[in-house]
Amino acid sequence: MARSFSQNAAQSLLAPRQNTCCRIGSPRLRDSLEIAKPTLPPKLLLHNVPSPSSSSSKPTEIVVVDDHPLFRIGVANVIDAQPGLRVVGEAADAKSGLDLVLKLKPRLVVIDVSLEDQSGLELLRNILAVRPATLALMISMHDETLYAQRAIAAGARGYIMKTASLAQIVAAVNQIIAGSIYLSPEVANSLLEQLAPRKRLTQLPTDKLTEREFEIFQLIAEGHSSEEMAKALKISARTVSVHLTNIRRKLELKHNAALAHFAIKWVADQPKT
Repeated sequence: MARSFSQNAAQSLLAPRQNTCCRIGSPRLRDSLEIAKPTLPPKLLLHNVPSPSSSSSKPTEIVVVDDHPLFRIGVANVIDAQPGLRVVGEAADAKSGLDLVLKLKPRLVVIDVSLEDQSGLELLRNILAVRPATLALMISMHDETLYAQRAIAAGARGYIMKTASLAQIVAAVNQIIAGSIYLSPEVANSLLEQLAPRKRLTQLPTDKLTEREFEIFQLIAEGHSSEEMAKALKISARTVSVHLTNIRRKLELKHNAALAHFAIKWVADQPKT
């Protein structure tokens, strides 16, 4: 999460750099952006990209989709500073992210699992439906042991927690571009064990849940109230109630108390990194 940055680190990340990225925080670039691109939606930011003739080798183009501005800008700055990598755009929600990917056709997308209008995993599926060659690194505040398997099943090439260092995030990006899948060693071993035929003869109950329902399921296990879940996911309390009803039906549980007990026990039983 954005809160994981120290104050000095955040100030360093947000300091203006001499490159071609358009940053809203820079008065000169902001004025230029407002004049040159007056129709851009507020949750979508295009970066200026050099023409192919200005560089002997074209860098790998990347889009970052995350609804936490400080974290998104910090990650974009660090990736953009790496040789051979260029962040060509940023988006704060799934709709803007999909529009940006379709417009810019990046090689890789860094996607937050929890977005305000749609699950990041649902966004990933929508991207791969129209651009199947797109690489994706999922990034989240949620425990890797809970979401890594779902991310890989959705088509992601890696999963990393927001508590990871910026150096680890860059390493994950480079590893994915090189053709590998990025997971921590502990979760990689756990994932292989869970996917082994002898371990998965039957479907797990949570496999029935949609990505948004699984987010709520995980928040239930953490002890959050319906109001807190609505605020965290930026949805209405009524929508949370609908999701809770669907989750109980799919897991064959009669009431919310049984659901809470099941969620807490399920999370506790998951392998720990």
